[in-house]
Amino acid sequence: MFIQGRNENRRDFVEVWRKDREGEGLDPLEQLVLGVALAHPEYHALLTDMDIALGAEYSPEGGVSNPFLHMGMHIAIREQVGADRPAGITALYRQLSKKYDN
Repeated sequence: MFIQGRNENRRDFVEVWRKDREGEGLDPLEQLVLGVALAHPEYHALLTDMDIALGAEYSPEGGVSNPFLHMGMHIAIREQVGADRPAGITALYRQLSKKYDN
């Protein structure tokens, strides 16, 4: 994903969720975002409300993790593994996935 501002990033997540719910086609990057969102049912309600998604604050002092940062981390890892960058990360990922059956 491209580096962008907080609200643009959150809008992208919510928009991908909306497009999928309404049966619209998704490009490959949007499919990646959707796959991560689907793996996190605890965030589905958040993804259905743009106002809440844009207005929510997630500070370390609040004791609540930032769902957009968390999902973004999953996307970054999937992109790294898919591109094998740095070299060897894909083999390591497969090895660890097999070892931990996950």
